[in-house]
Amino acid sequence: MPFTLRTFGGLSLTGESGPVTGAATQRRKLALLAVLATGGQRGVSRDRLLALFWSESDAEHARHALTQSLSALRRELGSDDLFLGSADLSLNTAVIESDVAALETALARGELERAAALYIGPFLDGIHLDHAHASPELERWVEAERSSVSQSPPRSITSTAAPSSGGGGWPLSTPAARVLRRD
Repeated sequence: MPFTLRTFGGLSLTGESGPVTGAATQRRKLALLAVLATGGQRGVSRDRLLALFWSESDAEHARHALTQSLSALRRELGSDDLFLGSADLSLNTAVIESDVAALETALARGELERAAALYIGPFLDGIHLDHAHASPELERWVEAERSSVSQSPPRSITSTAAPSSGGGGWPLSTPAARVLRRD
């Protein structure tokens, strides 16, 4: 996988040779990737992205800014097929993997240890965009996602976890137990 987007416990992008640096890691661009990561295969509508990132701009300038941001990310990451779709956009999972998608897959498959290992902290923990980079709508979205996503792994783990032999719960050394102790 050429790129991995981490949204739990912070926000970062890594490539095959390590952390990505430069313009692709500007907060707004990383936040745009995080929003698309939460959209999964269904994607996120362009209108929603405009509302989240450029609500203060008129429609024409907002559309232009989104197009420029997507083009810049494609160029900076060297992948013309970074995004899929046209009206609804999604990340091309053949090019960029996210911990959000990996967590959803692990939970759907009942892979609780993997899910717990992926959940290393709250969604976009410590990430706050200033008003020059975020609309109030984006701040509200981040807070709602942080609350929703950060509650999903512990609830799923506790509701489906099988007791360990002789102990009535997860052994304290497992990743699942570490998640449960954090929350």
